[in-house]
Amino acid sequence: NPLALSKTYYAYDFNNVHFIAIDPYVDYTPGSSQYNFIENDLKTASTNPKIDWIFVMEHVPIYTSTTEHPSDSTIRDVFHPLFEEYGVDIVFSGDNHNYQRTFPLKYNNDDGDSSNPILSSTNMNNYKENNGVIYLTSGTAGKSLYEIEEQAPYVAAEDDEHFGFLNIDITDKMVKGTFYANENEKNKRDYAEKKDKSAKYDSKRDYKSKDKQNYDNEGSDTIIITNSQESYTNQYLKAPETYKYDDYNKYQKQELNNPYPTEKPENEPNYYDVGNQNNAIDYFTISKIK
Repeated sequence: NPLALSKTYYAYDFNNVHFIAIDPYVDYTPGSSQYNFIENDLKTASTNPKIDWIFVMEHVPIYTSTTEHPSDSTIRDVFHPLFEEYGVDIVFSGDNHNYQRTFPLKYNNDDGDSSNPILSSTNMNNYKENNGVIYLTSGTAGKSLYEIEEQAPYVAAEDDEHFGFLNIDITDKMVKGTFYANENEKNKRDYAEKKDKSAKYDSKRDYKSKDKQNYDNEGSDTIIITNSQESYTNQYLKAPETYKYDDYNKYQKQELNNPYPTEKPENEPNYYDVGNQNNAIDYFTISKIK
């Protein structure tokens, strides 16, 4: 609890989105204070006419491909049914230092094993609301990268080669998520170790850019929630750098005042055209049902 919060699970509204933060390290079993808070909050948010989307944030992987940290069946069995019942759209998780996005998933506990969820859609990119929950991991801010050994059948897209960031654009009719690589090839992990079977792969190694010395942040999750845009044409977004904690407030003031310049600044390779999918490693949309 580095922020010294009196309660580490909470909820808030941001425009037409309701956010819920779950603390997986505080008792969340049914009947606990945290569970009751989350359940009651979801009930309220799901019936609020001003809320179009519900996002959940928590740290441990609920669903994941085979990588450094396995999925946690306990938190999955407790909360996925609630997420599905009350129309949660996206769950943002952390812990694994790579990018992963699932298909929309429905809870499945056949034979007491919830590790094989039901895919409510097999479309690779475009989905309708209230048809399963999408689970996202964006642990690519620069601390390190963890190898994905095997892709899970419920994961639609994944990447363990690039540092990068996940941008979420929101309107009342659509959520659009795009995962961009930072600095293109500069931050691409050297895969010689991975491809050479005789070499030992160290998943906890720090992969630092040769010309950047600021990958000292202990955190690894980078997600940017942006204001609604009428059009994505000629809108540029700057990829975030990874800063030390004591530089974060300075970074916020300098970089977020104008996140959407209409012209790409000269000599700035870290600006990405948010309307150009060729610059993206992955993208997805969730549309309101008409």
